[in-house]
Amino acid sequence: MSKAIKSMAIAELSERYKNVSNYVFVDYKGLNAFQATEFRNQLHKTGLRMNIIKNSNAQVAFEKLGQKELVKFLDGPTAVIFPEKDVESVTLAKEVVTWRTKNKVLKIKGGYLEGRISSAEEVNLLARIPSRAALLGQLAGVFNAPLTNLARALKGTMQKMAVGLQAFVDKQAKEAPAEKKE
Repeated sequence: MSKAIKSMAIAELSERYKNVSNYVFVDYKGLNAFQATEFRNQLHKTGLRMNIIKNSNAQVAFEKLGQKELVKFLDGPTAVIFPEKDVESVTLAKEVVTWRTKNKVLKIKGGYLEGRISSAEEVNLLARIPSRAALLGQLAGVFNAPLTNLARALKGTMQKMAVGLQAFVDKQAKEAPAEKKE
């Protein structure tokens, strides 16, 4: 590769990764073309991208971005999976781990998630955490439960009172005609 092409490739990688705060690095050895396309399509649905990179170019690009610590993941066949838009690190980890579990081809090398280096084990652990939306839903359920229970209790009390009042009215209606006859 000529120096001009190499410097253009490095500049493109630097530009692409400049505003990205979450990466997962995988070893794609054993991934055939069909699987790679299927994986890319799956990632694209959730706003993620996968780049198969030349390690030496990526090393220079990450060093330019001040992320020298990521160089340790650039050994052997490497693909970088990163968000195209605002995607949570949990979603990124879930997509990679789910696909890897299903296809048993990728090997997770590690990642850079939420501003810190993460080992492969940490990426796997992060994938088990519910998404932000799911956690917010659970939290809303926790806050809503006492109010729901109160509403049910009040509804039950009101129903009992309504049944009691209706019984009283029915009793009065039955006694009223009997009083008129006397």
